[in-house]
Amino acid sequence: MRFTLKDLYNKLGRKNITDNAEGDAQTAIRSLRARSARETKFFFEHTVDTEGRLKNMFWRDHQSLLDYTAYGDVLIIDSTYKTNRYRQPLVLFVGCNNHRATIVFGFALVGDEKEETYDWVFNMFLVSMKYKKPMSVITDGDEAIKSVLERLMPEARHRLCAWHIGRNIGQNLNNVEAIKCFSKFIYASLTVPEWEAQWREAVEMHQMENNEWVTALYKKRTRWAESFFRGSFYGGMCSTQRCEGMNCQFKKRLDPSTTVSAVYGRLEWKQRRIRDRV
Repeated sequence: MRFTLKDLYNKLGRKNITDNAEGDAQTAIRSLRARSARETKFFFEHTVDTEGRLKNMFWRDHQSLLDYTAYGDVLIIDSTYKTNRYRQPLVLFVGCNNHRATIVFGFALVGDEKEETYDWVFNMFLVSMKYKKPMSVITDGDEAIKSVLERLMPEARHRLCAWHIGRNIGQNLNNVEAIKCFSKFIYASLTVPEWEAQWREAVEMHQMENNEWVTALYKKRTRWAESFFRGSFYGGMCSTQRCEGMNCQFKKRLDPSTTVSAVYGRLEWKQRRIRDRV
């Protein structure tokens, strides 16, 4: 070979400089548009702010469409941070296939986590999936996501991540016995009347009648307690841990210094590697 490893790195460095000469965001948009032109089933959309800067973008490939068509009854949504130099949250749409393997339905980079932003992202997701809506959705409890789901997917059964509920119980209650007592209500195999009766007993036993956090948790009980999900399909899933697992995989290739154009390329590379192992 007529070049050394150093020559190769220098060549790649010059290419990166050339690619980013017109701007990092424009390079990412150009790459995604070029793929959309090559692949008719590839979906990409983006928005810009009042100054013309990239704000949000959503994309998914043809395999994600096929996966969602077959296994999109349960949708898990979660966001992760520290994946790019602009501190834009990365939103993942994840599910599970017939081999119990985690599959990714789509990606979104968003400028913020406001309700109008999630409204746009979820609309793009539904458009890209030909308006097929899931039967059940699992999230980490973001109120902005909850409002958008109620408006765009009113038929879907919305469940809060059981792991996050358990963690919050441990963080908000100081008494060890109270933590054990209230944690059991997450997975308790009880009828709704039995659950309600035992909850009242637990509140009285631990003198939590005036605890605002416990009262707020009780008001959300239909979205996190197992007893209220009889007859709902979740494919054996009750948390966003599959999203967390994907986040862990993708973060091996991403860090706070990653450019937007590199985020897309590295996510696609990692997704292909994950699919090859399934």
